[in-house]
Amino acid sequence: MIEAILRIFNNFEKERFVVGDGEKSEKAFVTCFTTKADNRLLWTPYANDEGYCLGINFENFERYIKDSHTQAEIFKIANKYYMTGIVYSKENQKSLIKDLIRSEYDRFSHLPDNVLSENIPTLIFPYQFVFTDEENNVIYKGEKRAIQLRFKQKFEFMTKSIIEQLLFISPILKNDYWEDEGEIRLVFYRPVVSNKLPSVHIDDKKRNYINFELSPEIFDEVIIGPQNMKTLEEVQKDLVNAGYDISKIKVRYSKGKDVVRDRGI
Repeated sequence: MIEAILRIFNNFEKERFVVGDGEKSEKAFVTCFTTKADNRLLWTPYANDEGYCLGINFENFERYIKDSHTQAEIFKIANKYYMTGIVYSKENQKSLIKDLIRSEYDRFSHLPDNVLSENIPTLIFPYQFVFTDEENNVIYKGEKRAIQLRFKQKFEFMTKSIIEQLLFISPILKNDYWEDEGEIRLVFYRPVVSNKLPSVHIDDKKRNYINFELSPEIFDEVIIGPQNMKTLEEVQKDLVNAGYDISKIKVRYSKGKDVVRDRGI
């Protein structure tokens, strides 16, 4: 059983990734947000304590994402997308994976044979699917069955579907060590030919990216970093010069330990 799953997974990966100029895959492109704008654990590594945090009105953001014009722009760069909070709890992660596997297992085990293939002999095959995590703890165990089915074809289709679904949700599963980040992710999926996408080099690695423009209407706050020496008035002036309506944008200093209070120093 394990060898069969590994073989199917390897074939699946070969279908998704082709080496060379023809390299292609369906990859995730992730935009990260936080619900904890004053968290120094975020300010220090991402902005050296000196940058800015742009506050987003989440209700406006959701309306913007669902707008028909925005939807049209999204589907120019992606096949599918979703936005949700990170799942940090191991128990919640296992529950999510278990529900996904159960759903696909039930869907395929009841699928008529002729939907998949007419060319593979029908077998009567006793089986029981057991899925475990890396520590061999059982995540999901299907009931024992002996039914008539075209086993090989159906098993391969089901396994591929489960792998695709797991890859789809993988960007929102994160170690609970990072829970203080309070992260929300906007995830885009699209088939990729790497040499046809813009790229940057980060940590000596080439990173492809896609462009997705956010409307200024979704921003309602600018937070000045804890060691940023600009005054409120200077930042407001910068916003006006950039074309923003500052009557709709609150500007404030970040809160917390080691924040420079006297901007005159």
